[in-house]
Amino acid sequence: MAIVCAFAVANLYYNQPILAEIAKSFHVSAAEVGWIPTLTQLGYASGLLLFVPLGDRVEQRRLIIIMLLVTAVNLFAAALSPNLNMLILASFAIGATTIVAQLLIPFATTDAFIHQFSNTIISGKLRQGVKLHENGSNYALEI
Repeated sequence: MAIVCAFAVANLYYNQPILAEIAKSFHVSAAEVGWIPTLTQLGYASGLLLFVPLGDRVEQRRLIIIMLLVTAVNLFAAALSPNLNMLILASFAIGATTIVAQLLIPFATTDAFIHQFSNTIISGKLRQGVKLHENGSNYALEI
């Protein structure tokens, strides 16, 4: 789940290191290409406002899958953008649908998820605690 969150949030920042190359490719100024990250962030704010509340009304698992698929389509549209205006529009859409991390966090706390993975999580945490205790004991013995 952490990996999904990391890749989902990274969609907001993929364009920033390559803005100069985008400007060269579309033969536009730095000021014009600056609208790409700006509208990506505005799209993200819009997505937080419009789509995240749907997590309370729609099945969260389904909403997460839909948002991931729509984000993939938006990323594909950005990659195929023939001009700067289409890229800016696709960037706004990418930002608006890159809200999966904010949907995954509440999903992780639902009863269904906890019951499904509770044994794995609890046993993993117990093993970590035992290892930490063993390491701490070994360290204390060496002193």
